[in-house]
Amino acid sequence: MELVDASPKRFTNDTPSEGNLVLLWAGDDLAVHGSLIQELKAAGIPYFSRPIGNYSLRAFPNRFPPSSALPLGFEVSVLSSDLQKSKLILVRVEEQTA
Repeated sequence: MELVDASPKRFTNDTPSEGNLVLLWAGDDLAVHGSLIQELKAAGIPYFSRPIGNYSLRAFPNRFPPSSALPLGFEVSVLSSDLQKSKLILVRVEEQTA
């Protein structure tokens, strides 16, 4: 009796996302941020979004205010294997929201 692999092998053209997390976009434009997140989801690209400057002044009391304004906005990062495709999406989103 010949032994064979019991599980069928699936061949797909989709390569799994892998690599390091790299910054795709940072800014305070909520329209760009929202559209970018939607387009990345629609394309099936995993992403990480976080607010910039998100800390409570109560948690870090300081008698003297900072000399410059705190940065506000969002950062959106993707895996390095998805960066090129994500950059094309970003260009399209920025053109649509301009």
